[in-house]
Amino acid sequence: MLKHSLKLFAVALFALLVAAPALVADMPITPEVSWFPVTEPTDVGGKVLQPGTYVIKVIQAADSRNKIQIWSQDQKKLYATVLSIPHELKPNETMPSTMFVFYEPTANHPRALRTWFAKNPPGDYGHDIVYPEGRAKQIAVASNSRVVSYPETTVENDIATSTLSVQTPQSTVETYTYTPPAPAPVAESTTVETTPATPMISSSNTTETTTEMPQTAGSNPTLALLGLAAIAGAVAIRFARA
Repeated sequence: MLKHSLKLFAVALFALLVAAPALVADMPITPEVSWFPVTEPTDVGGKVLQPGTYVIKVIQAADSRNKIQIWSQDQKKLYATVLSIPHELKPNETMPSTMFVFYEPTANHPRALRTWFAKNPPGDYGHDIVYPEGRAKQIAVASNSRVVSYPETTVENDIATSTLSVQTPQSTVETYTYTPPAPAPVAESTTVETTPATPMISSSNTTETTTEMPQTAGSNPTLALLGLAAIAGAVAIRFARA
């Protein structure tokens, strides 16, 4: 009777461990996170960071905007919480070879982070940093670009819900509206041989060299599950022969 019960237990355990990787695959992805090397004073959403290496991560806020947090390397000190909006690639735009794109510095202001192209998960979009109105106007004129802003009186806790505007190079203000990207057409299924992708390396002299991202998840749980599955399978076989 005991042997029969052990056989059933081993078979059930083996079946559970075989199915476990599929269950793990359905778990939510981890937040986007990356190393953020800074070699000169850098404005991020109105907060100036001094040279050093930081951790930058996404805090989900809404479909049309996110909060971006800047932490120390050990992730024990929070330096800034700023707002970002999605940066979808336009038809004539390609993914840059660097994770960070900056507005050039001026005589009175340091360079400013424009877009962070996160790699976790990979995608064809980035995070455009939103600036307080006054700083956004200065960046828009100096860089001849459109910069999204929020009112100067907005406190940090309210930036995710504040009213956004667009500062133009002509010093005019427009209403910001978010248009979700159209879903990509479904292509016919074909078998194509592919080559492994080459990691992107920064080549721009106005951006920082990319570095490996902090470990937020790994393959250890999957390897452990496979090991347990092998052990359970061996036990099941042994008892089946008994």
